[in-house]
Amino acid sequence: MLQAEAASIQHERLWVICLNTKKHVIAVERLYDGCLDSSPVRAAEVYRKAIQINAASIILAHSHPSGDVNPSVEDIILTNQLISAGQILDITMNDHLIIGHGRWASMRERRLGW
Repeated sequence: MLQAEAASIQHERLWVICLNTKKHVIAVERLYDGCLDSSPVRAAEVYRKAIQINAASIILAHSHPSGDVNPSVEDIILTNQLISAGQILDITMNDHLIIGHGRWASMRERRLGW
């Protein structure tokens, strides 16, 4: 679903996918459009929907319009900050996915932050 949307845009986009205790998707929210580097991603905004709907966990996903799905240093730093924020809120961050040109990468699978 997100790959199709990401393929049609020329800028970065960030989504939060909220999951219940059985890890079923209960909400998908688009948070940012544009360059993520130019505006800081706020943990409060990332977790807001999850708190409102009592989600057990989230998956963060964002697009790389270049098609390169390798995480940047900034992606790794952001992931670590959001994992820590989620621990305080008792909302697990299951993964951070990077999507680009029909491909994707899991930061969790690469052990970047977990």
